[in-house]
Amino acid sequence: MKVIQVLIGGVALLVLAALAADAHAQSATGDIKARINARPLNDGRIEFAFQLESQAGDLMEEEVDTPAEWGERLLPRGRNFPSEPSIGTWLSSRPSILVGEVETRIRARRHEDGRTEFALQQMLDGENWGENILPSGRFLSADHRTSHIDRWLNSSVVALSTVIVIPEVVVPPGVPIVAEAVLEYADLDGWAFNGNEPSFYYGVRQDPLDDTYDTWVIKVANTDDDLYDTIRLQISCYAGEFQVFFWEDSLPYQRRDYSVSVSYRFDDGDVTTERWSHYSGSDDGILTNDDDTFAQRMRNANRLVIRAAFYERTLTATFQGVSQMFRTRVQPNIEYCGHY
Repeated sequence: MKVIQVLIGGVALLVLAALAADAHAQSATGDIKARINARPLNDGRIEFAFQLESQAGDLMEEEVDTPAEWGERLLPRGRNFPSEPSIGTWLSSRPSILVGEVETRIRARRHEDGRTEFALQQMLDGENWGENILPSGRFLSADHRTSHIDRWLNSSVVALSTVIVIPEVVVPPGVPIVAEAVLEYADLDGWAFNGNEPSFYYGVRQDPLDDTYDTWVIKVANTDDDLYDTIRLQISCYAGEFQVFFWEDSLPYQRRDYSVSVSYRFDDGDVTTERWSHYSGSDDGILTNDDDTFAQRMRNANRLVIRAAFYERTLTATFQGVSQMFRTRVQPNIEYCGHY
């Protein structure tokens, strides 16, 4: 990691040597210059902001290099780095600030030697945060947190992008895959003729009207309720949209337009409690708040325990092998959902 050169009113601090695992600062795709500002506060916190370059000069003067001037400091509402943060954990400013059309935020973390490291981060594709953009001068020393109270310190300059770039997705030959299979059977509700019924299966259907493809991968688990004894976890690509939800032919009564309180835990992790949307039609279901985030956690987990509190009844179910749902034959249909 190349350690910084912090500028204090034009005075350069000593540059230290280190190694960095994050992305290098200068980007050939950036079209505006920026720098991070940091100001130590009396209570030990550090206030941070960033500035964009603005050009000022007389347009009538030709062939004269106009010196860069910095615009006003951009101050996110959540911009104070705590006095005693967790070591090594990146914290982010909030809300993000638009640079052109690109959401941008400041990041900071504390090192074991007391230095505070700063970076910028952009959502270049409009959906996902990119790698940290690291100025060559990006460290605030432990000493300067006490010797330069209320003085703004500036990082070295980096290049930011102002335009969202949607990367082209190349769909492999043979996608979408048309296939269906039952991978596992289980004795779930006792209604199957031989005592077993599909508990892990997938399928693909083509719409004859518009030739689009729908893909689904489903696991079924028993609940702790004698009346509503099963619930299904489904990942799917419907009409080009990726979805994750839980459903069954019949779920407990839920008053119209009321959300369901859902608590869940992956493996031995922490319990998360959220309110999810409920729907009722030919079947009943509950929809996750963030399909992509929930799916990413599924990919890395073996066991998922979910508890859904309906109007007058609460169901708890345990799904085993949830990461297997992303390793079926039709997974390319899920991976390239919306691009075929």
